[in-house]
Amino acid sequence: MPATSTNHPPQTQRKFRKIKKIILIQGANLTYLGKREPEIYGRITPDELNKTLLGYAKMRGFELEIFYTNLEGEAINRIYHCAEQGFDGLVMNPAGFSYSGYALKDCVKGAGLPYVEIHISNVAKRNIHCVLSEVSVGVITGFGTYGYQLALDAILQHLDGAR
Repeated sequence: MPATSTNHPPQTQRKFRKIKKIILIQGANLTYLGKREPEIYGRITPDELNKTLLGYAKMRGFELEIFYTNLEGEAINRIYHCAEQGFDGLVMNPAGFSYSGYALKDCVKGAGLPYVEIHISNVAKRNIHCVLSEVSVGVITGFGTYGYQLALDAILQHLDGAR
């Protein structure tokens, strides 16, 4: 049974829990996956992607929470909440927050959760620089929605190596 008692601080909860808990934040405009610029982002809908990723998490044996928001403040609140609840890691597609998400960047630094960034398209090829990239463990970009599985694998590998 995972140790998730509120009697222990989040760092202790992470240390004793065997099953990893990952939060996936889906940033601005990702609620329109499958509709918005499908030639760039594909035709998969958020519900289809969620089903795929939750199935992947179950198969790999970790807990995954997925949170979509178009508001940077909501993303910040969720990250701090997850850090306080003892989550192990953060995977995020900052999407529309990529350009000016400086408050989000400060949150990621302050929350202390290891962070892997994911972009569906190859942002370098599109001359897009994400302000959050420098606080990430690494960035997965350009592999379509399969990149989410790569990002989840990357955060799990990082967490296993961080022991």
